[in-house]
Amino acid sequence: MTENRVQNLHFDVKASSKTPTETLVETPGSEFLVKEHKGLNNPENRVNPEQYFLGSLAGCICRMAHVVAYEKGIELKKLRLNIGGNIDPSKFRGENNEERSGFKELNIKIDAETEVSEESMKEWLEEVENRSQIIDSLENSVELNLQLS
Repeated sequence: MTENRVQNLHFDVKASSKTPTETLVETPGSEFLVKEHKGLNNPENRVNPEQYFLGSLAGCICRMAHVVAYEKGIELKKLRLNIGGNIDPSKFRGENNEERSGFKELNIKIDAETEVSEESMKEWLEEVENRSQIIDSLENSVELNLQLS
């Protein structure tokens, strides 16, 4: 008897620091620049690592939302997300080693316009959450291996 096993997909990026506040990230098919704001009140169309992180989460949720909607025969007329959370900058600044440096909680508001029942939408949302790779990575401990080469 043969098993129908899907091989794991591998994702990777390469990154190089252009300046202390600019990182060029290369993917197999594209590249993007992560740039820190010059000041908290002066964003200058720059996207920082935390915003890319939240954007990646939004992209994964949107992709899965459309896949699940298609599979369930749900027409999404509109899909908008608002994702946010707070970070205590103390550890980042080297001021406090007691606090975690990352997000402690993320709030995700999904505005999905469709003509199906509230119960169907609850089932849809549960499946989106269960199948999202980024949500799974955030909710479960992911082993990180930092190495010098």
